[in-house]
Amino acid sequence: MIISNIEDNHIQSLKLTDDIISDKQVVGSFVKNTGELTILNLNHTYDNLEHTYINIKNFGSWYIEELKSDEEYISSTLKLNDITQKFDEPYQDTFPFPSTMKDWATWIGEQVGVPLKGDFLNSDIVL
Repeated sequence: MIISNIEDNHIQSLKLTDDIISDKQVVGSFVKNTGELTILNLNHTYDNLEHTYINIKNFGSWYIEELKSDEEYISSTLKLNDITQKFDEPYQDTFPFPSTMKDWATWIGEQVGVPLKGDFLNSDIVL
């Protein structure tokens, strides 16, 4: 299965933007990648996927922000956002400082449900 919860023969087209930087800014920023998936959706088979996550092979988790069907209800277009969509949460300023950058990044990931994997440059700097 190329896309979780969707039969391969129901996929009509898939377009993803998969950028890693925004406006040439690398440190402290990332891009919210988007996509568009068109599928056969006879009898509203996939209407229940709106506002859920799907997994696209080799591209990870994508959030279905919107599902629009054509007038005949044969095809549907799904507007997608990658997992960075989870970071669209108001920041709760409750983290105790001083602490390291890694501890802070780990805490932020826990708040939005995206665990920090690995390490990063200067993660041991105390804030």
